[in-house]
Amino acid sequence: MQQWTVNTSGKNMPWIVTEYGLFERREPTSFNPPDFEKRLARSYMHFAVWSAFASGHASTPLKWCDGLNYGEMFPRGIGPFENSKYPDLGQEMAVVRSFVSTVELGPLSEKLVYTIELPGGGNIRCWALKSPSTIVAWLFDDDFTKTQDQHWGESTRTYTNSIAASKQDHIITFTECTPNKAHTISWYNTWDGGPYYDTDTIQSDGAGNLLVPVGTFAETANSPAEAWDGADCILLIQEAE
Repeated sequence: MQQWTVNTSGKNMPWIVTEYGLFERREPTSFNPPDFEKRLARSYMHFAVWSAFASGHASTPLKWCDGLNYGEMFPRGIGPFENSKYPDLGQEMAVVRSFVSTVELGPLSEKLVYTIELPGGGNIRCWALKSPSTIVAWLFDDDFTKTQDQHWGESTRTYTNSIAASKQDHIITFTECTPNKAHTISWYNTWDGGPYYDTDTIQSDGAGNLLVPVGTFAETANSPAEAWDGADCILLIQEAE
């Protein structure tokens, strides 16, 4: 999604990817792993809609579906697409809509990409929309352990304590903020909606750099069910009054 934005950035018009999908299964009637990966189907749609939003697209894509090998947008009827077997991908749109309704999008005209260098090598990408006083950043840290069990398709993908502890020194540096200014930061649950956690205010330095500790949040959330899971979340950063 971000690459599409880059490729069309010279054109003075909105960006929209209307359809996005994946080949879900070899047989249309199959819904068990490994033929149909229920959690994978939802995850692909999830990452598509949030990356589109964070890249500044004017809309999120809908699922490319044919009711057969390419799946569906919503569960229906009896069979492989019934509610107990197929994820309701409309939930993804509902969570995006819920978040967008709380943010004034008009001033967020600057599009940025941040990279978090990890102590052991590698990096985490963070896409952001920015105004002079607000940053809406989508943090994507896809290092969770992928499972093939009865929990596929559920959104309770949280850190265990050992994984959270290993991320204590992960820090995002947001640049070009107002120097020496206090900022409030809210972490938003992109899977189920609503805030995970509100941090204390964090002060930018004299050069306008705002250092946000990522790993500390993972370890200090009120309970494992409320912890950011390490795959993705939204950070809403605003200058304090």
